[in-house]
Amino acid sequence: MDLYGGRDSGDYVELTYPDDFPGAVPLAADRGGDWTVVFYRVEDGAGTYEGISCTGFNVAR
Repeated sequence: MDLYGGRDSGDYVELTYPDDFPGAVPLAADRGGDWTVVFYRVEDGAGTYEGISCTGFNVAR
């Protein structure tokens, strides 16, 4: 997905899970545990990419 979706590439972007992630599994469907989110910069139709950030969160049940 394009994080900027029409915004300037220097703008701050705040994402909300699952609203901003098409096809995402709802957290209610998870039995609990750790999730990892990895962001990549992708160019040339996914021919060129690099990792730019990695974070995560815990789903408690």
